[in-house]
Amino acid sequence: MVRTGWLRHDEFYALLPPGETVAAGELRDILLAVIYEAIQCQDAGQPFPTLSEGEPPQLDEALSKVASIGKRIVEHLDNLPAWVGSLRTARSPSQIRRVYLRAVERGAMGFADFTFLTPLQDSSMTWQLRDYLLAFLFDVLRQQGIAIEGDELDEVKQE
Repeated sequence: MVRTGWLRHDEFYALLPPGETVAAGELRDILLAVIYEAIQCQDAGQPFPTLSEGEPPQLDEALSKVASIGKRIVEHLDNLPAWVGSLRTARSPSQIRRVYLRAVERGAMGFADFTFLTPLQDSSMTWQLRDYLLAFLFDVLRQQGIAIEGDELDEVKQE
């Protein structure tokens, strides 16, 4: 990024101080989310959305936002059960981010959604928001006739 002129050396150092290996993964994933959404916006002929500044949403607002993100995921992702399975079996914040990046890449989630669900240097909130999103998605899957049995997502057998 410095070589191509996207960042100055001091900006690179500020974003990725020496010894911050966790930050490198977060930074890479955030940049990928921006790129994916920029491509989606460009393809749709829309401007890139701006992020709102300020306090993080209160719990009720956060749950409402998770439900809103979940609805978009349900509407825009093909093979939702497989995506939910990947999110469900993610074993680290970086794996969770990779699953979310696939949704950003496919236009089912935006950069603001990505940064909301994976706040920087707050892995406990990443896990908590993932669980709330999974709970929402499990309800949707169940309503669509897809049940969660054991460790697998299986279609409900109609009698």
